[in-house]
Amino acid sequence: MEARKEISLAVTIRLKRVGKKNQPSYRVIAIDARLKRGGREKEVLGMYNPLAKGKHGSVVLERERVKYWLDCGAQVSDTMAGILKAQGLLPKRLERHAGVRNG
Repeated sequence: MEARKEISLAVTIRLKRVGKKNQPSYRVIAIDARLKRGGREKEVLGMYNPLAKGKHGSVVLERERVKYWLDCGAQVSDTMAGILKAQGLLPKRLERHAGVRNG
């Protein structure tokens, strides 16, 4: 018997800023899209540091949990779509809807 997946029509995977002034750092979170910007997240999925060296900065993700939320129907913000595409986690079905640019 297959485990039933949570219905999450209004869940978004996006970034939440937690860094100090002039030192941005972000948490990758799954959050109810209907909540305010500072609302409580459902789950923390990783960290993103844009100031780290490299093209996309430093990204640490819980890959299995990201895949779980995407399989449940979670949407992604445009910025997260770019990060997930660079990590090889963005499904093809979301690329055209998330505004991911080629390059």
